[in-house]
Amino acid sequence: MFIMESENQESSNRTRKYWIYLVLILILVDLVDQYNTNYINTFPSLVIAEFLSEYSVEEGAAIYAFCVGIATFGMYFVFINQYLADKFGRKIMLAISSLGLGLSPLFLALSTDIVQFTIALFLVYIFFSSDMWLIYIGEEAPPEKRAYWTNIVLATGVLGPVLIPI
Repeated sequence: MFIMESENQESSNRTRKYWIYLVLILILVDLVDQYNTNYINTFPSLVIAEFLSEYSVEEGAAIYAFCVGIATFGMYFVFINQYLADKFGRKIMLAISSLGLGLSPLFLALSTDIVQFTIALFLVYIFFSSDMWLIYIGEEAPPEKRAYWTNIVLATGVLGPVLIPI
């Protein structure tokens, strides 16, 4: 009897540690996700000045808007992300999405012309629209606390846009 209680307590501690670890990881993922989501909208004039300076302001703005329009097709790949998560596992896809969330803005920052910028922006849209962390909250949180934990992750993820000027 004593052994069973000890095992249950150990399992409960491990489960609690796992939950804390999982929530912290998901907060970090959402923080980077929110950063990437809002990063793109903060500096269009700088992109136009960097890559489209040979055009007038109006032409540069139109070309930039066209490139963003092309890149937003990356959001349609969210269906593929969800399918791959079901096929290969959510852990693998969370890791791939997180890696993509980290690397795609790096490619964006290292782009040297508007074509590279558009391709990198396409990748950003693929990865920030997957929201793989939301699946984890839905599956791992107790049913009566799902909304609470979803809001905790979202509320801390909102700090991502605050980090943009830093």
